Amino acid sequence: MKQTSWSNAALVAYSAIPQIIKTIDFGVKTRIESGFGSRHLQIGISTEELLTDIANLNDSKRKLCNLKYIIDSTLSALKTVDSNILTLRYFKKLTFQQIADKMGVCIRTVFRRHIRAVENFCKTMETSGYGEEWIKNEYKTIPMICAIKKRMEDSDYLNFSSI
Repeated sequence: MKQTSWSNAALVAYSAIPQIIKTIDFGVKTRIESGFGSRHLQIGISTEELLTDIANLNDSKRKLCNLKYIIDSTLSALKTVDSNILTLRYFKKLTFQQIADKMGVCIRTVFRRHIRAVENFCKTMETSGYGEEWIKNEYKTIPMICAIKKRMEDSDYLNFSSI
């Protein structure tokens, strides 16, 4: 199995963060509504368990909001060419060929620039205090981030395990 960096997984997860946060908000709302009607007690969930679940969901939301801020800050610290490649690829979801056409360069140039941009992104995260260990410790409990990382490791997608 290939080893995908947590920084790279966070970058891929970035565009899904708003939807994940909406899902978390919905989960919190339904749990709060359950608490008002004591429905949680009817299905065998104690009030303490319900409140712990709500607190955990809110903590996940906090972490995801922080991740979005960290990624935005990291992208703004990169050179424009690196930031543009990552934005086009991960946020606008363009293919490498579409990026090449848009930038007026050959696809091999886009591949090289993409690899360099991801390396610079990971290095900038590291120098900002958000290295691989920190990201792993902070986000390993968020199922969506772990699922993205696992999917990247299991796929034939470009992998940057040497970063």
